[in-house]
Parts: sequence; structure tokens; C-alpha cells
Amino acid sequence: MKNNIYFCKNSVALRSRFPEAYSSLNSSIKDDSLASLNFDIGSHGQTIQVCKRSGKTSLLYDPTSLEKMLHDIASKPPPDPYDTIFFIGIGLCHAPLSAIQRYNKKPRIIIIEPYPAVFNLALNTKNLSDLLSYDRLDLFIGKQVNLKRIINKYEKNIPLGRTLLFIHSYDHAITGTKYRLIVHELMHRIKMIRDIWNTTRRFGKQMLENSIANLPSLLSGTPMGALRDKFKGVPAICFAAGPSLDEALPEIKKTTNALLIACDSAVGSLLKENIQPHVVATADSHLANIKKLRPHMHRLTNTMLVFGVESNPDNVRCYLGRRRTGVTAYNKLITNWLAPNLKLGCQFPQMTSVMHLAVSFATAIGAEPIILVGVDLAYIGKRSHSSGAVFNHIPEKKSNLIAINGVSGDVVHAPPPLVADRIILEQNIDQSQVRMINTSLRGAFIENSEIKSIAEVAETELGEQLNVNALMESIAWEPASDNERIIAEVARLIERLAGFASQCEKQSDAVRQILKRHGGRYNFAGLESDSNGLIGGDERFQNENNDLISLIEESFLDEIQPILKQSEINDAKTKTSKNEKIVDQLTNIQLKYTVFRQSANTLIGYLKTVAKNFAKMKKQLDLFATDTGNYQHRIDLAECFRDCGEIWQAVNAYLQCIDTDPQRPVAYKGLIQLYIDAQLWAAANEMAATARTIFPDDEDVGRLEKMVENHIDSIFYQMNAAWKTGDVSKSKRLLDAYKLLRDDDPQVREIETDIDLLENSSLEKPDMNHAGSADLQARFKQAVQAVKNQDIERGVGILEGLCLDFPDLTAKLRSQIGDCRILQKNYKSALWNFLKAWQHGLRGDEMKRKIDLLRSYG
Repeated sequence: MKNNIYFCKNSVALRSRFPEAYSSLNSSIKDDSLASLNFDIGSHGQTIQVCKRSGKTSLLYDPTSLEKMLHDIASKPPPDPYDTIFFIGIGLCHAPLSAIQRYNKKPRIIIIEPYPAVFNLALNTKNLSDLLSYDRLDLFIGKQVNLKRIINKYEKNIPLGRTLLFIHSYDHAITGTKYRLIVHELMHRIKMIRDIWNTTRRFGKQMLENSIANLPSLLSGTPMGALRDKFKGVPAICFAAGPSLDEALPEIKKTTNALLIACDSAVGSLLKENIQPHVVATADSHLANIKKLRPHMHRLTNTMLVFGVESNPDNVRCYLGRRRTGVTAYNKLITNWLAPNLKLGCQFPQMTSVMHLAVSFATAIGAEPIILVGVDLAYIGKRSHSSGAVFNHIPEKKSNLIAINGVSGDVVHAPPPLVADRIILEQNIDQSQVRMINTSLRGAFIENSEIKSIAEVAETELGEQLNVNALMESIAWEPASDNERIIAEVARLIERLAGFASQCEKQSDAVRQILKRHGGRYNFAGLESDSNGLIGGDERFQNENNDLISLIEESFLDEIQPILKQSEINDAKTKTSKNEKIVDQLTNIQLKYTVFRQSANTLIGYLKTVAKNFAKMKKQLDLFATDTGNYQHRIDLAECFRDCGEIWQAVNAYLQCIDTDPQRPVAYKGLIQLYIDAQLWAAANEMAATARTIFPDDEDVGRLEKMVENHIDSIFYQMNAAWKTGDVSKSKRLLDAYKLLRDDDPQVREIETDIDLLENSSLEKPDMNHAGSADLQARFKQAVQAVKNQDIERGVGILEGLCLDFPDLTAKLRSQIGDCRILQKNYKSALWNFLKAWQHGLRGDEMKRKIDLLRSYG
């Protein structure tokens, strides 16, 4: 067959254009993954027939599916040059050939065929010259199909426009899971690339500004590298603010045998129940995020902060605790520059939410198991968050939500960001190989996690006595680097950026001169020779400055995207002359250098501000070091930190002044004013009361105290007004804020009672017997099928959900869960479930035998 005319011509063209694909095809010539193939000419045209090892034949794909694909290609709006088209599976090349003929704007086309035997048959049966000569085609065959590498290659192309996927419907009975996994992974990776791109484009500048503003905390805090594996084997509970958090907190209050890591959104709920976290995580870059922590800052002074460097700076600077560490997933300023030079060790896996940060931190410090509490990743009833959360969006309709599998076998609904968060969490769990336990029995099903009730976790995972506070105290909380080294590193980066900006200006001028010399588009004499050196120099410049360019592209993507789009448009042009293409290329290069220069200068401005603050703080620290007993030097140091915006360091400096001389009012007054300016009203209220006791006749103290009282009064008036207008959500938020400041005020009791009654009557709570026997049987069948399919954890989740919905069947269901755990060789969990079954009345010789046997295992 390989001697036919099609194969000879096609293989020559393939070898010339795609040598790697040709090599991959040649090395897989004996591939028998699909047994033997031949092509069949029927009423629907050519298609592929598979001769199975049993001797029977069947079609690799239904010809009607090819017709549908061709119809889809014809009916789609014509793609633009910056759009990307994927063909997954090639068949006999009918579909990609149709696309090339129809799409005259020449979009980028990528063909992925995991089965070399299929492509080999296409080479033998069809003239592929039009396909193989299409200059914006890429081809990946057999062993070349590494989706991570493929997507990384096009990570700057895919988000520029539309991404069209045309998927050959190969018979899964023939291809097995391989083909389906490729489709699933490709779609996941494309979505991930687009999500990251869009987030970076929208918030890149803000995240850059935040990162630079947070440098003092990053570099004055303890480097993440020094904390890795410090809690090896210690159980950690990661708290998010999902609705299920409320139900879990009573169990959590019973144990102290775990490291408690709270996402910022969950802090209010925990502190309301007097549960003090050991670590607080914050990551959101938005200004409104400070609302989650500001009311509680005074209660977190002994709690560690782990922050994403892109976080809202107010969350970081106003956090009063001294123990802190900064991390990032992809911030180029940190990962490419400061982290390697200052040995910060602060790079984390991909994260798009504070929950990812908390889980990755627990993983990095060696904690295991990691127990997820309140990580629902879906709406439960009509609630998106726990009752103590600042934000609690109640969706009016589910049309904007995505239906996904719940732990209990039900369908639950989640907005797209939560779906993306779940996928990234699953990926991170898979890569870390750390035991992860999901206690949200009504939330989304999380792959690669164990499913257990919070009651079982408390009794089986947290029984060993553990002094977490002692472990925290044993760590040397040393800063990442000294100020002199930090100032030198920042100065070096500024110098490098200044040189880069200067080079960009020179390159831009050189392009301008060439275009001017040749009079625009119509005087081409000598254009090619004049531009050769500059275009070659542009490639060298890009390679030499790749670290800075990647930083600028990350931070100023909104300005970079049109340049990348235009580059794709220029690349796709077919009716322009060579010289016109050169002019297009030079024009785009000139625009690129202008954006690079402007972006570099903006970045220099940000860095100069923080460098100036570092220099100020160093000067004042050096002066203080000459006479540490000097009270005025301490006051000057506190005021220096305050002026530089480093609230937490200013607070600690003022407190040291008070410790040194508690009878001098200066530090008290400075500290109260600092708290007021930072809107840390609870801390201001406490310090004003302390100062008034010590200095009852001081007018400034009285004035500051009155400012605090006026603010507290205003909260009450706002709360009252909101309640009268029927704004329950605002009333509740203001009530919580007021109670933190005046918990003993009898005026709030009536409103508090009314709000509680209204909430308890209006919130949609899961009905413990919402379903009848038909639902019970259907879900039980789901559980049995999941176990038969070796997806035991999913079966356990369904059975746990049935325990919640049918409490009268707890004994039998716990016994079933125990049997599932035996299949997993998780004997501790099996024993716990059998004991619960016994307690609920399922007794007898067989159950006693199981319990005795498991106890004998120790």
C-alpha cells in the first residue's frame, strides 16, 4: 500500500514540512493500538474500518458524525487570523481540508492525532498537499501528543481570539479511554490558559502595584523557604467560608490537635465561636477584601499571616501580627528576580483563590492529612457562604450556574469561578500526593480526596495530643533579608529596567528612521537590506531580555495583547508583497518597543517609591541601633514606619515605646491615631480606653476617644436606618461590626433577635428527609455502581449523603461505609463506621466479629 502515488507524495511533503511528525510516524510504523485498518467507500464517502483482533470489523467513526463536523465547519462564523482551531483526531483529513478551503483569513490550525495508524492510512488514501502546504498548520502525531507542551507552545496565541474545537467521534469501544482523556485534558488546559490570561489582563497592573507595595512585608517577614516541612506529619485543617462551615464548627471546638489555617473569609465565623486560628491566609487583590479582616485585626496579633504577594496591600500592612510569609504562583517580579537572589523559596503551584493558597501552604510545611472544612465549591440551598462571612451572595436563578456532581450523589450548582477553583484544587492534590480529606458532604465532589464527616475526622484523625502553639514558638521567625541587601537588589532591578527602557527607545528610533527613509509603504528600494539587521537584532534583544519582557507582558497585558493580535494578522497575510510584509513587521516592532519602554518606566516609578521607603526605614533603624534606650528614637522609628505605610511595624514600634515607658502619653496617642487612620476601630477603642484610664486629664487622649465613640455611634445609626428600610444584609453586617465594639449595648438585642428569626425562616436549609424511597434506591444504586467501578470514594460520598438525608438508616449505611473502607484497607475508618453502626442498633455476631478483628489490627 505504501508504494501508491498518494503515500509517496504525501510522505515527501510531510518529511519536508514536519520532520518531527514524520519521525514519530516512522517510529510507530508497527503500532497496533487499533489493530489493522483499511478504508471503506460507502454511501457517505470514504471512512475508516477497523478489523478487530476477534476478526470482526467496525467503523472507527460513524460517517454521520463526519457530516455533522463538516456542517459545523461550514456554519461557524469565519475565524480571524488570531483565532486557533484544534482538530482532535484526523480521520481521513476530510474535516481539516474543508476548513482550509473555507477559512480564507488563515487562522492557526493544530491537528492532534494520537493514533499513528490512522494518520498513516490518511497518507495512503488522500492527496494531502493542500493540508501539508498550509503555512499556519501544526501537526502532532503519536508520541508527539504531549498536551502540556502543545498548550504551552500556544499559550500566547490561544487567548487572543476564539478557540474552535472539532472532535472526531471515534468509537470509544475501539479507542478505549485514551482518546477521551486527551479531549478532556485539552479542553481543561485551554480553559485554564484563557482564565489565567483574562485574569492577568484585567488585574495585571493592580497585582503588580500590590506586589511592590507588599515587598516590605515579603522581605521583613520570614521566607517561605525557611518554613517548608516545619510541620511534617501534623494534621492541618483548612477553613473556607462555604455554607457547611457553620455545621462543622461545634465539632472543631472540641479539638486542639491540629494546625488551624483559616482563609480570610472564614476568620469572622471562627472568631465568633472563639476558635483562634494559628494561620490566616489572604490572596484577593481587590480593595474590598479588607472587609473580611479589618474588624478582627486586634484579635490576630499572635496568628501568622500567609499572603499572596498580589494581595490587597491593606490586608497585609494592617495585619498586626509580626509572623508572616509571602508567596506567589507566577509573579515574575518575585519568581524571576527577588526570590532567587534573596533565597525566598516562595513559589507555589497555580492558585486562583485564597483556598488554593491555604491548601498549598499546608502542603509546603509538610502537614498531613490536610482536612478541608467549608470547602463546598458550590451553593448549598440558597447560600454561597457561611453565616459569619462578609459576602453571602444569594442567586435568584440557577441559569448562570453550572450543574456538577455533589458528594452525596445529588447535582449541586456552582458559578464558573468555583468550578475552575475545584479543577485547580484537584490538579494540585494530584501533584502533591498528600492525603486530603473533604468534610463537605453536601458540596462538590473533589477528585483525589477522601470523604469523611467532620465527626469521624475529629475522632479518627485528631486524637493524638498536639501542642501547635509550642511548634509555632519553636520556629525562628527571622526576616528574609537585611535592609541593605534589599535596597541593593531593588536598585539593581531599577538599573536594569532603565537600561532596558533606553534600549527600547534606541530600537524604536532605528525602526522610525528606516520607515521614514523609505517613505512609508511605497518606496521599497533597499528596504530588505536595511531591515535585516534590525529584525535580527529584535530577536536577540527578546532573548537577552526575556526575564524583563515576561514581567512586562504579565503586568501590562492589556497593552501587549493588540500587538500580539496584529502579529498574527501580519503572519496570515497572503496577498501582500514581501516588502509590505516587512513594513507591517517593522510597524508592529516599533509599537512593541514603545509599549515596552512606557511599561518599564512605569515599573521603575513603582520601584523607586518602595526603594525610597526602604532607605528611610533603614536610616531610622540605623539611628535607633546607636541608642536603643532612647525613647525619642523609638517614637521616630514608629512614625517612620507609619509614614511609609507599614502599619504593622509602626504598631509594634509604638507598643515597644509603651513597654519601655508606660507613663508617657506620646506613644498611646500616636498609636490611637494610627489605628483610627487605618480604620482599625476595635484596636483604637481598646487603646483609647487604656489611655483614658492612665491619662484621665489629657485633652488629646479625650479628643481621640471621642473620635472613636463618634464612629461607633455612626455604625449604630447606619444599622438602625438599614433595618428600617428592610436591608437585612446590610443590617446584619453593621450589627456584627457594632457588637465587636459594644457587645454589651442592650439597644442591639431587639434587632439581633429579629434578624436571627428572619434568617432562620428565610434561609433554605437542606431537608433531612427531602426525598422518598425512590430517591433512596436511586442513590443507593449509584453508590453500588461507583464501588463496582472501583470509584470507592465516590460511593462513600453518596452513602454519607444518605446518612444525612435518612438518619433512621444510619446503622445500615455506616455498615456499608465500613465495608467500603475495608476494600480500601482503611481499617481505622472502617472500625469507626462499624462502631457507629453498633451504637445505632446494628448488632450481632457478624458485626462483633468485624469490630474485634479490626481492633486486633491496632
